[in-house]
Amino acid sequence: METPEKLKVTIVNDELIGSSKDKAFVNKPTEEEIEQFKLNFENAVKDFESTKYQIGDESTASKYIDFLIDYVTYDACWAKSAWMGIIKLEQELQEIKKSDESVLNVSFQALQFILYILSNPAGTGLESAKRIEAVANILTELFEIVDKLSKDATVVLKEIQHKQDIVSAALQGFYLELLESNIEVEDPDTDKGCDCGDGDECNCEEKCVDCNNCNCKN
Repeated sequence: METPEKLKVTIVNDELIGSSKDKAFVNKPTEEEIEQFKLNFENAVKDFESTKYQIGDESTASKYIDFLIDYVTYDACWAKSAWMGIIKLEQELQEIKKSDESVLNVSFQALQFILYILSNPAGTGLESAKRIEAVANILTELFEIVDKLSKDATVVLKEIQHKQDIVSAALQGFYLELLESNIEVEDPDTDKGCDCGDGDECNCEEKCVDCNNCNCKN
């Protein structure tokens, strides 16, 4: 009987037995469960899309936003289609500055692009090198903040992907947690060996799994 590598459940006479988790696999997810899985995924996506990331508090917001606008305007390095990110980030930063918010909150897209431009400083000639030297401390400081927030967001994205995988598995008639389980497969036709005790001798034709010191042939 072929069993997917990740699907490891107890099989007896083509029926699943054992724990309640094993029994749950017998039945396909209900329509109500599938709809709930979809709702969980959709709500997670909505929450993620509406999340803002604070890269500056009341004491640093003004300093950071002025630095970023200046950096995007004069020093940010881009290539190929990244020019669109430069323009959109500058627009978002200007809107934030006009709003007079006391903290600096940015969208996920802006967060990722800020990380990109801060991690790839570049320039031409001495003048640009001196400009970067003058802001090296704040650049490093802000990069560390943005990098941490980006990593936190990546964890959330993985959780959302898992919710999507749950939906996909349910639509195919499976519970994802069972597909990911690590319960060993037991074939009912497999001889488990003899009933000899530890240290007893036996002459089993198959490998004995119940004792350590016996005369098993295999």
